[in-house]
Amino acid sequence: MKDFNHDQESRESEQASAEARQLVRRRRELVSGEEHILARRHEHNLRFGEAAAELRSQQFHYPFNVYGEAAQSFSQELVAAREPFSDLAEEFRSLRTSLLATVFSGMGKRALAVISAEKGDGKTYMAANLAVSFSQFAGRTLLIDANLRNPGLQRLLRTDNHPGLANVLAGDVEGAVTPVEGLEGLHFLGAGYAMTDPVKLLQGTRFSILLEQMVASFDYVLIDTPSNDVGPDARLIAARSGAALLVGREGHSRVAGLRRLLKQMNIGPSLIAGVVLNRH
Repeated sequence: MKDFNHDQESRESEQASAEARQLVRRRRELVSGEEHILARRHEHNLRFGEAAAELRSQQFHYPFNVYGEAAQSFSQELVAAREPFSDLAEEFRSLRTSLLATVFSGMGKRALAVISAEKGDGKTYMAANLAVSFSQFAGRTLLIDANLRNPGLQRLLRTDNHPGLANVLAGDVEGAVTPVEGLEGLHFLGAGYAMTDPVKLLQGTRFSILLEQMVASFDYVLIDTPSNDVGPDARLIAARSGAALLVGREGHSRVAGLRRLLKQMNIGPSLIAGVVLNRH
């Protein structure tokens, strides 16, 4: 009994010592954090909150100065980049968490096609902000503009028009993936030059092979698509991607169109990752 009590006292003493060391370490970290914030504040003539936000952006790998010019170079709609601490950005991170547990979990890697029933539902807005959110996470993210009829991601990212997906599928160029300046971890494959009838290219084996290569090369692949009311493009892309996220817009999307698209998707091979209501 004496030995048991002695052992118990020893364990309790060790635990108390460990807790004391942890408290001392956390206090040092807090003091160090405040010192870094104060130093940043004086160096760049910022308010305390602004300096803290900048350091937080570095801690959580937000790859820009949230009060600097890099953040302001993107479209106002790219809230995950321009306002990473806002409620809207947090909603995209919450959606990211759900997708990590479904689409991007397990052994079978997939790409995610972001689809909508009608033009103006906000799928490009959704795809772009989701891609930024994923790029702030561990790993490499690729955003593909597969809307070969009326591409819109170039406007949000403020990138130059250059050869893209259409040119790769046509065999004009071998590769057109570029890193997005100011957003470390995010890469972009633009649509290239708009086409009136891209279905033939999307049906070809070259597109399937390209997607397989991109899924193998990147941790997360997200694809913007044309709306379903302009043709079968989105369904073709989703079938080759392996997963689809359906976007509807509050006050805009019609229930009949959403139901029709869901019915069409349910007979295909794609995983329906979910339906998101866009209030933007």
